[in-house]
Amino acid sequence: MNPSELSYDLMSCHEHCEVRGFKKAAEWACGLMTCLPSSDSAPIRFPPKLATDFTLNFEQFHNRHYKRAKNLFYLGQYKRAAFYLKDLRQTSQEHRFLYYHSQFMAIETDRLNMCAEGENVFNTVKFILPKMNELLQELDKDMKKVKPDSWLLSIHSKILLKLNKVELARANLLQAVKMEPLNWPAWELLAPLIIDKHHLKSIELPNHWIRWFFLGNVHMKLQMFEEAYDLYFNVISKYFPNNAYVISQMALAQNELRDIEAAVDNFKKVRQIDPYRLDDMDAYSNALYVSQRKYDLASLAHEANEIEPFRYETCFCLANFYSLRGQHEKAATYFSRALKLDPTNVSAWILMGHEFMELKKTEDAIKAYRSAINLDRTDPRAWYGLGQLYEILKLPNISLDNYLEAHKLKPNDSRITIALADTYEKLEWFDQAITHYRRAGDAGLSRLVPLLERLGRYEEAKEAQTRLDECPVL
Repeated sequence: MNPSELSYDLMSCHEHCEVRGFKKAAEWACGLMTCLPSSDSAPIRFPPKLATDFTLNFEQFHNRHYKRAKNLFYLGQYKRAAFYLKDLRQTSQEHRFLYYHSQFMAIETDRLNMCAEGENVFNTVKFILPKMNELLQELDKDMKKVKPDSWLLSIHSKILLKLNKVELARANLLQAVKMEPLNWPAWELLAPLIIDKHHLKSIELPNHWIRWFFLGNVHMKLQMFEEAYDLYFNVISKYFPNNAYVISQMALAQNELRDIEAAVDNFKKVRQIDPYRLDDMDAYSNALYVSQRKYDLASLAHEANEIEPFRYETCFCLANFYSLRGQHEKAATYFSRALKLDPTNVSAWILMGHEFMELKKTEDAIKAYRSAINLDRTDPRAWYGLGQLYEILKLPNISLDNYLEAHKLKPNDSRITIALADTYEKLEWFDQAITHYRRAGDAGLSRLVPLLERLGRYEEAKEAQTRLDECPVL
């Protein structure tokens, strides 16, 4: 795979995404293109398939109603865009797709507005689900009349996922990426639907370089952070050097692996390459918070606020800044603002739960953690937060249930393992407590020794103490 071939594919990906309203995917393709090493000996060619499509659809693409609809879509006026596309949708695949994408985005915008205005979940669902069902029925009828299309399968899958029809959506998306490997939005939708690494091995993927990025996303989702980092560092970065997205993904993996210093260094590289990029700056602020870098966090929050104050990443940075200063009321306010901008942001719900814990607002903290779990049951942080909360409330049985869920999702995390062992100890389930302190490795020794001594198991306690004495400072 040489730079010319990659450019060729990425230009196709960009054009297909751009005409269909996938703004972020189009920018993703552009970002990868611009960091490719130049190749004078292999000039970039415009993809002939795409050129043919544009030639065949020249008149439709320059239809004034289509151009107006497309501009309205990019302005976020989705209902107006759908109105202008309704009569055009039978003239080309692109028109048909943008019509249904406009309809979908109109419903989603209504949902987000209702959430931002404080509507309860029941009212929101009652309002949105019938509209999604109507849209699905309309699209189903239309799809029977036209030849199979990878992109139409993508929007069909997005609607199915909103209706919780996961199995059918997954099957559609697998078909979509096989039909058109350059359909990056389909890959992005498919990644979170992979259940575990055994499921990943069982599915047949097209042999195309774009699946590297898909696998990177899946590995991150499945908590396989070492595999994700290895893929980005040893494979992807060789083809796309100095790309902000790739370096940022490496930083996210390092952050999860507790290599905070390396993560911060990579986030700094991203800031140097693209100083106005706010994507993933929420995670960067988390890394700065954990490493207690008050000056750097203050600087990041200030710069983000100057760039775009109404982005959820900016609110996130400001919330972490105030939390580090011990101003938990202000931190909770900014996390709340972040959630108005993006109610599906799991990290914001979890961290708002932490702030409510600091403020001793127990009921609000429980609601925040539960909201995070409802959005993503596979995130161990929400279960761990609930476990801590019930531990403070002196309800070890409920605390245990939550720690067990967190441990199931992240069995190698020593903090979770120690918390689980400590809860077993409080419940006087000593054998389980000892087992889990040992599973925590060196980090659990300081808790294991006194428990063994208390139980009169002095030989084991002596052996554990010797190991503890030999350990580096933890």
